[in-house]
Amino acid sequence: LDGDVAAVDASARACRDAMKGEKGRDFRGEREFLVKSMDDVIKNIDASTFQVVDARGQARFRGEAAEPRAGVRSGHIPGSRNVFFGDLLSSNKTFKTKDEIR
Repeated sequence: LDGDVAAVDASARACRDAMKGEKGRDFRGEREFLVKSMDDVIKNIDASTFQVVDARGQARFRGEAAEPRAGVRSGHIPGSRNVFFGDLLSSNKTFKTKDEIR
């Protein structure tokens, strides 16, 4: 999904139209190795086998702003890096190109 609400809605409509008559089926991602469990993340604090990227704002990442989700502590996972998701979006809310991000 790439874009503002109108762009995503238009994309969803196009997908629904293209899938009419299709039977549901299980989806398997091509890069499932990128999905980590809580246990994986906890073990990684000491092992450092992969990099955790936190997409929240800097103040929440640093624990300087209250966490809006009940039961979630402020701050970040030790060793994680912060890349605010908003910095990855252009003015029309689509993702910036790799060159724009670098």
